[in-house]
Amino acid sequence: WKRVLHYFCGTKQRANKSRTFKRINRKYPYIHPGRKTKHTSNLAIYIDQSGSCSDKDITLFFGALSELAKDITFTVFHFDSEVDDASKYVWKKRQGFKTPYRTRYGGTCFSSVENHFRKSAAEYDGYVVMTDGQAPKPENCISKRCWVILPGQKLYFNHDKRDTVV
Repeated sequence: WKRVLHYFCGTKQRANKSRTFKRINRKYPYIHPGRKTKHTSNLAIYIDQSGSCSDKDITLFFGALSELAKDITFTVFHFDSEVDDASKYVWKKRQGFKTPYRTRYGGTCFSSVENHFRKSAAEYDGYVVMTDGQAPKPENCISKRCWVILPGQKLYFNHDKRDTVV
């Protein structure tokens, strides 16, 4: 599951292209500038903080994120029936383990996550939902999304073809 999650995060990369005369164009050398490409990945991670997820489950989510943070920078949000914008923080690449904490205790609603992502879709390349899967199906996604499900649990709905389930 770690490799599948890492693969999903690696395929959602944006290429920032710029032109420079220092890099020589292979087709038209010294006539047109060359191109520099910088690949970056900017993901939103939504952690389920509902009452059905115990503190042990949240610790498992943070453990998976610490492994992912060795290679990728991402933004973390907590959610239950709505997304908690006050809990937003950026987990930088190669940053150490964060202490798991809880900010919400309500029921689970995946539609609030989809609506929150749609408002800020220009900032992110995709998003990952870490949950126990105990909620109804949200709307269709405008980008790729990944569902990270706790061990021994499953989604209560059929996921879309574009979705990745871990």
